[in-house]
Amino acid sequence: DEPKLLPLAADGLGSVARIGPNAVAPYLQGGGSAFVPAVRTVSFEQGLRAALPSHVRLTVHRGGDSRRRPPIVPDTMLTVPGEGDRFGTPGMRADHVDADGTILRSTVRASGDWTSYDDFCAATRRVVLHTVLTLSEPGVHRLEFGCAGRFTIAVDGEEVLSGNDDRGVEHILDSTHHHPALRGIDVEVGPEPRRLSVRIDLSVIEAGGYGRFVTAQLRHAPPGPTPYEEIAEAAAAAEAADVAVVVVGTNEEIESEGWDRTG
Repeated sequence: DEPKLLPLAADGLGSVARIGPNAVAPYLQGGGSAFVPAVRTVSFEQGLRAALPSHVRLTVHRGGDSRRRPPIVPDTMLTVPGEGDRFGTPGMRADHVDADGTILRSTVRASGDWTSYDDFCAATRRVVLHTVLTLSEPGVHRLEFGCAGRFTIAVDGEEVLSGNDDRGVEHILDSTHHHPALRGIDVEVGPEPRRLSVRIDLSVIEAGGYGRFVTAQLRHAPPGPTPYEEIAEAAAAAEAADVAVVVVGTNEEIESEGWDRTG
């Protein structure tokens, strides 16, 4: 604090701009076994608002996203297809399939995140996920799929992506089971919403003493400003404010105990 700016003097202060991805969605914990849920947290906005006089205007500007991965698709955009009690509800259906192609059981989860899913019996060889994804906002949407092991992904009946990584337990040791590589497609949406049938066929990964599992993540980036446009907007807000508070930090993409393993 060489310029002696801190603590901030409330006298004459009219506006404060909070800037940075962590100012919007802070990552407060470590990754892997270092993650310990907090009993109570105070957001940066709550803390600043409580410390500043009521007349001081407080704004927030992300300035781009430090995460390389778009967020998991909201469950409200997913609809369970087919028949049964959960038909038409938000989420995805998982069919547990044996070596002969027989469906042993089906489960439903109201999420596009099936990371390290293992709720299936010993006879299961594949887990096939089904959902209908509704894209309403006009513009170009980015769909990113993160899957581990062997898989195929079809959208509206057409195969768009596949993988054949048979490293078994190595998926656990290098944290790929939680942070699979992403591959994606762009989808153009016009004035009317688009409903896409999505099918993700996953072979069960045999991970030795770590058990058996599959991993699939469906992520979505809606149409919006580019990172450069967000940075320019944040820079302009900082210049216009009396004080700019830039919140920096890490996130779940780089906080993992698996990242420091070299062999």
